[in-house]
Amino acid sequence: MNFHSRHGAVVVALFFGALASTQHLSPTTAQAQWQNGSTNPSATPTWNSGWGSDSWLGSSGSNKNQWLLGVDASNTDVGVMVTRVNPGSAAARAGITPQDIIVSVGNSRVGRVGGRIFDLGEEIKKHADATGRVGLLVQNSQTMRLASMTVQLDSNLTSALTGTLLLPPNTQLPYDAVATVQLENVSRPHYVVRNGEYSFRVPQPFAGQIGFNLNYDRDYIVPNDTYRVIARIVSGGRTLYVTAQAAFVITRGNPNQVQLQLVPASGAAVAGGSGSNNGSVYTVGYTNYDLITQRVTESYQRYLNRPPSALELAAWHQIPDVEFRLTQLPLELMASQEYFDRVGDNNSVWIRKVFGEVIGRTPSALEFDQWMRRFADVRYSRMEVLKQMKSVNV
Repeated sequence: MNFHSRHGAVVVALFFGALASTQHLSPTTAQAQWQNGSTNPSATPTWNSGWGSDSWLGSSGSNKNQWLLGVDASNTDVGVMVTRVNPGSAAARAGITPQDIIVSVGNSRVGRVGGRIFDLGEEIKKHADATGRVGLLVQNSQTMRLASMTVQLDSNLTSALTGTLLLPPNTQLPYDAVATVQLENVSRPHYVVRNGEYSFRVPQPFAGQIGFNLNYDRDYIVPNDTYRVIARIVSGGRTLYVTAQAAFVITRGNPNQVQLQLVPASGAAVAGGSGSNNGSVYTVGYTNYDLITQRVTESYQRYLNRPPSALELAAWHQIPDVEFRLTQLPLELMASQEYFDRVGDNNSVWIRKVFGEVIGRTPSALEFDQWMRRFADVRYSRMEVLKQMKSVNV
């Protein structure tokens, strides 16, 4: 059933009618379909690494990437009812909560439909794109409203950065306080780590320490780069606490578990480079500020099909020798994991694509074979093969 057709209003009305007749009943546990095709009426499906595990692990259809939603759920006549959301998971980031109902994935119904089970995991396999993005239609259990959302799933290449946020003794936080933990590439700030930022409501009552679990995509980690983690706590749009000192993590022998001391935002030093401070506004010492913005934005739109984030743009305005780096920007973007995923998450497809971008035409069969061998010779370093390709074209 297509919930986005021109008859959508009728479909939603019928859905709410069906839901109204069942919402006061206890959720019906669906039959779990096992890998051999049989069913077990007493089992409750969970979606992670197959049936009977903690949360769902789907697949994008390639052998490399499988995608995690991070929920336990049971099938019902009106969709898949979420019974548990794993902290820090894709579902948690999307705002999905227990008792919400996932009605459809893409344009395909899930749950029990016409006496048959349409598996959430299988539908996510079919509909998730190469970068792990999938569209869901979800009914909020509090408002009973339907919402269409695009969810960035976690990869099976996801790794966890865990830790604790420490606040001064006797700190009291408002009940609407939200903590954000952010992983940053220090070597190349414009290389954003997928799922490298996680915001969550601070548990109440607050006990002075806040645990966190950041499930970043390790395919976006460059082993020779340096990474750090920072955090902040915000309430009512106002920053209350920030990291006293960032912690270096993950690469170069740094840990995957840290403690971050937070201090009142009013007493924190403002991190920044050269430039003058006029109140709370910092001006950068480049005369071609607007030109940098224009060139970076054009490159991000062309190669990543999106504008740069505020963080990425700010990083470019602070990079030393920015004129030279801007000449390398197309290569850096084409070498990025985000571009690789966007063009199909496949080495041969990537080689054909970048050859067309750098050389300006489709490679012959012989050229394609030569560049694939060269790619293997440099141990599949995308940046290195791009530099060689560019030097050939000079």
